[in-house]
Amino acid sequence: MVETTYRGARTTVRTKYGRTDEFTIGVLCTKGLPWELLFADDLVVVADSEEELQRRWMRWQIGMESKGLKVNTKKTEVMASSRWGVEVNIKDKDNARLRQVQEFKYLGMTLDARERSQAAIRARVAAAWNKWRELSGVISDKKMPRKLKVKLYSTIIRPVLLYGPEVGTMGKEEERILEATEMKMFRRIKGVTLREMERSTDIRRELGVSDINEKVKEISMRWYGYVKRREEGHPAKVAMESIVPGRRPRGRPKKRWRDNVKEDMSHFGVRPEEALERKIWRRKTRAADPARRDQRP
Repeated sequence: MVETTYRGARTTVRTKYGRTDEFTIGVLCTKGLPWELLFADDLVVVADSEEELQRRWMRWQIGMESKGLKVNTKKTEVMASSRWGVEVNIKDKDNARLRQVQEFKYLGMTLDARERSQAAIRARVAAAWNKWRELSGVISDKKMPRKLKVKLYSTIIRPVLLYGPEVGTMGKEEERILEATEMKMFRRIKGVTLREMERSTDIRRELGVSDINEKVKEISMRWYGYVKRREEGHPAKVAMESIVPGRRPRGRPKKRWRDNVKEDMSHFGVRPEEALERKIWRRKTRAADPARRDQRP
C-alpha cells in the first residue's frame, strides 16, 4: 500500500548550492519473502534466522556507507518474533551489539515480539485520547450541538482509533478495549455516566453511530477486497496468500489474520470470489450507522 501511494511521485532537494534535478520517490521492496523494505530513510531487514539477519544487515550497512550514507546504529533496533522470547545477538561492522526490543513502531503501527495485538490497540487508544484532548474545547463545550460533536468524533478521532486494524488480528480482549474506549467517549459526548445505567446500544442508536467493532470488520473486508483485486505477484497479495511453513503448537493456537478474515466473511455472509467485484463487495460488507440504517426504505 505504501509502495502504491508513492508510485509516480517526483521531488527535488534544496541544498546550499540550489535545488537538485527532479527525481522519483520510490519504495524499494526486494527479496520477496522475507522482505527487505526501504522507505525514505527507514530500512527494514527481515530474515528467517539470526545468522541470515546478521549477514543481510552487514551487507546493507557496508553497502550504504560505501555510498556516503552513514547508518545510525544507536537508532537501529532488533526484534525477534517468537512466543518464547528468543534473545539474539546482532552486531554492526564495528562489533557493537544492536539493541534488542520487544516492540517498536513502524509506519504508525506498533509491532510486538510475541505477536500480540494488544500493544498496537493500546497505542491507538492513547493516540485517540490525545486527539480528543486537542478537540476538548469543542467537545466539552455544552453550547456546541451534539451532532457536531459526533461529527468531530467520526471524522477526526475514530480514524485515529481505527488506524491499522485491517492488517492485525482482533481477539475478544482487543474488541473489548476498543468498545470500552469508544463508549467512554460517547458517554462524555452525551453527558451521562455509568451510574445512569444506559445501554451501549441505546447510546449508539441515539448518537447515530455504529459499533466500532462492526467498523473494524468493515475496514478489514475493504482491505481484503483491495488486495484480492491486485495483480498476481503484488507484494501485498503475495503476503496475504503466503503460508508459513511448519506445524502450529499444541493447544489453542493464536488467532491468525486469515482466521479473522474468515470470521468477518461469515459475519457479512460473503464469499472470497465476491471481492473481485468492488461495488458489490463494498455494499455487502458495509457496517452502516444506525441513523443511515433507519432511513432505508
